[in-house]
Amino acid sequence: MSAMCRFHSYPVPPKFTLFPPESPAVLIHWKVALLISACLDDQERHYWIEHHPVPEGMEREQDQEKPREPEPEPEMRPEAFDSHFRLDRLLKECHLPENGTQQDILARTSVPAEERVSLIGSVAVFCDPKTYPSVERLVVLPENMSVALGLHPKHSGYSSEAQTGYVKKLRNLLDHPKVCAIGEIGLDHSVDIKEWHRQVELLERILPLVKEDKVLVLHCRAMQDDCGTEVYFLLLHFLKRYLRPSQQIHLHCYTGNEHVLQEWLKQFPRS
Repeated sequence: MSAMCRFHSYPVPPKFTLFPPESPAVLIHWKVALLISACLDDQERHYWIEHHPVPEGMEREQDQEKPREPEPEPEMRPEAFDSHFRLDRLLKECHLPENGTQQDILARTSVPAEERVSLIGSVAVFCDPKTYPSVERLVVLPENMSVALGLHPKHSGYSSEAQTGYVKKLRNLLDHPKVCAIGEIGLDHSVDIKEWHRQVELLERILPLVKEDKVLVLHCRAMQDDCGTEVYFLLLHFLKRYLRPSQQIHLHCYTGNEHVLQEWLKQFPRS
């Protein structure tokens, strides 16, 4: 803040105050600077450290990791398989680069020792076409991580032209051996009823791409305060038109009742 005053040829006050603002330097408040710096990735942070020396009379704090609780031996932890997680969205939420890893995410989190598990495998779900992994990215993903690619029903708002491009991109990536599933796709009636017909159109564009050697990952959400019978049976109606009963299906976050469940399993027993 003192340097900013000198840069603008403004006298450095003996004490900076926000109220009243007695210097242009207080426009850059330390809280704002902290929030901005927290959003920088490691490469950007390194750039600023290298190109902006510490002011005279001050010392740079060394990065210190908080002491971690002793971890139990890996063989003592229960084994776990994460069947549905969003690698792209989690990297963004953790302010990590797009080519970050699952381990980078775990390193940014704090998990009590008694809740830690030994992750033996996972399925990374990419249903936002703008963050689909490239072929090069698929190759370097961990061996025990499989990939699902789809178009979330909430993306039905894209123009027809954009959808055509995204579906083509999806089709080209589905043949990659790393991709074990297509999805998530489906219907979401938690949004405005005006969007429902567009979701059906998008669904019918993608269902012909489903093959029996790929698991189908479905997203199906009801209207608010509704048990979901209507939307589940509507989705089931379209699936029966395009898929064989032997299709493997992962219907995640199921909120329907027992009747819907039994009817669904009659049609697709490998759900």
